Amino acid sequence: MRPKLYIACGISGQIQHIAGMQESGIIISINNDPEAPINTIADYVINGTIEEVVPKMIKYYKQNSK
Repeated sequence: MRPKLYIACGISGQIQHIAGMQESGIIISINNDPEAPINTIADYVINGTIEEVVPKMIKYYKQNSK
């Protein structure tokens, strides 16, 4: 599977997981561990908990999409 956008929420990035998604178009990592292995392959890294970040992303999307 090769999604255009992959948002990894709270995923540490074990080798088995990375192998299955590393060919995604854009990878966004949301993680409170700045040293999480997935951050090394992510195009964008957001440091924070999913409880902090995801509601803000949803709010932004709702306000800016038509």
